[in-house]
Amino acid sequence: MEYSRPNLIPVTAGCLGLSGFAVAMLAGVASNNPADIVLTRAILSLVACSPLGAGLGWIFEIIITKHQQTVLQELAASHGHHGQHGHHNHHGHHGQPGHADGEAETDHNPNMEASKRAA
Repeated sequence: MEYSRPNLIPVTAGCLGLSGFAVAMLAGVASNNPADIVLTRAILSLVACSPLGAGLGWIFEIIITKHQQTVLQELAASHGHHGQHGHHNHHGHHGQPGHADGEAETDHNPNMEASKRAA
């Protein structure tokens, strides 16, 4: 089973838009402004913050995609390096059986291995 991460553009757009809406609502209510003004400003904040969140999500997508490509290239190179010397090994990294945390190897997932190394 292969891991597929969500697209961050709509996620960050929604989060930032709703955050802007909530902040505007709280600020308006705390200021004792009339309800129509509070709602108008909150909706304007939602409309203004959503594209900012989408732009931020787009930047995140670029960074994560480039990092994923780098990690996958490094993994391919390291597996190619082991194969050149005839030491191809199905027991995990550095000749140790299973994974670093002691679990048996079930599925080879470069994304999960990369995140374990980064942690």
